[in-house]
Amino acid sequence: MADALHLPIAPGRFDELFARVREACLERFGPHLVALVAYGSAARGKVREFSDLDLLVVARGLPAEHGERNRIGGEIDRALRPWLEEFAAQTGWNPYLSFLFRTPEEASRVSRFYFDMTEEARLLVDQDGFFRGVLDHVADRLRSAGARRVQVGKRWYWDLKPDWKPGDRVEI
Repeated sequence: MADALHLPIAPGRFDELFARVREACLERFGPHLVALVAYGSAARGKVREFSDLDLLVVARGLPAEHGERNRIGGEIDRALRPWLEEFAAQTGWNPYLSFLFRTPEEASRVSRFYFDMTEEARLLVDQDGFFRGVLDHVADRLRSAGARRVQVGKRWYWDLKPDWKPGDRVEI
């Protein structure tokens, strides 16, 4: 039985959406695009009416300022907006593109954002396996720590050290 909270969008439509986003990012960044990763509910193929499309963009030469990075996200969104509106009319989901921009140096550092990505990310671009290597490293660190993903109802969290005792340090 389908989950009544999630929109009934065919997997092929997600593939089409990811391909469009991939094309727009490749057009914007060209060879500077190192990785493009979809994560979150869209990567799982289970979106709700107001779900966003979470995207990690790893590119060389990004501006240092957060506002400038957001401006780039707006450019990509504007380029895709006519197609996204048509997609929304057909599927009932009008995805807000939620970008997280990182340089390769920034992306290579372990981040809590990567924990779930180790299990459900969709790598849309991955030059020379760069981000697969990052995720494999994070997954190894999680395994070494004995971390596990715990589901409670429809939500989950990471128990980073199930045998934790006061005074223990957790490093991932």
